[in-house]
Amino acid sequence: MHRPTLGVIAGLLVAGGAFAMLVDLGENHVVWGGMLLRAGLVLGAVWLVLPSARRIPVAGWLGIGIFSAVVVFRPRLVLWGLALSVVVAAAALVPRNRS
Repeated sequence: MHRPTLGVIAGLLVAGGAFAMLVDLGENHVVWGGMLLRAGLVLGAVWLVLPSARRIPVAGWLGIGIFSAVVVFRPRLVLWGLALSVVVAAAALVPRNRS
């Protein structure tokens, strides 16, 4: 995946979403604006993590996928997912005693 191209696409999606949200383009302009904005933000996050994506283990990708599915299908559970992510990250980052 070409990182600069991904960044340009993410920027265009965010700009298009913001434009669609601010300008009345029809009856569904808020829906389209929200979709473009979300897609642009997700691609922007992928753009940010792309240089270090090869160092993320499979379990990390699984967690990212599950969290993304929760955000898409059950948006009200996002706060619970964030709290769980903080707890899991804290448990993973605790230094281990190597003997």
